[in-house]
Amino acid sequence: MNRLNKISRYLRPETLLICMAFFLFIIDLVRVLDGSPVGYHDSSFYLPPALWPRFGAVVLLVMAAVYRFTRRYRQWPALQYFHVVSYLAIPLIIWLGDRLMDVPYPGNPVVFYYSPATEMWIGILTIILVMGQLAFVVNVVAGFMRGRKNFQHV
Repeated sequence: MNRLNKISRYLRPETLLICMAFFLFIIDLVRVLDGSPVGYHDSSFYLPPALWPRFGAVVLLVMAAVYRFTRRYRQWPALQYFHVVSYLAIPLIIWLGDRLMDVPYPGNPVVFYYSPATEMWIGILTIILVMGQLAFVVNVVAGFMRGRKNFQHV
């Protein structure tokens, strides 16, 4: 039974989000140590793709902190895990966007664009990602509305 509690501790949403943030941090560290250019821009409204792993890691750590501080409230575990699993859509969207831009634009063989099937899959994955973020917000708000968990044994 004790071993099962240790395993379930590693499968909590906040632990999974921290692991994802650590993975993004490692990706960014490898890229920086490799000498890849960061690509800063003079506009404060532009976040270059080279900074996305850093920004993503910070966002994941903030969401993990929210889960950690609201763990005593009655939230739905299914929505928590849907939120965490929805982040798996991001690497799929990036993969589809990078690898499957294979249809040449009519009249210009140098310019490529997405096929309709690729656009459909990117759209579906984006909807899943957005629904996961909405699940996060709904779950936290519902947790506050439903109140704290009762830990008293009758």
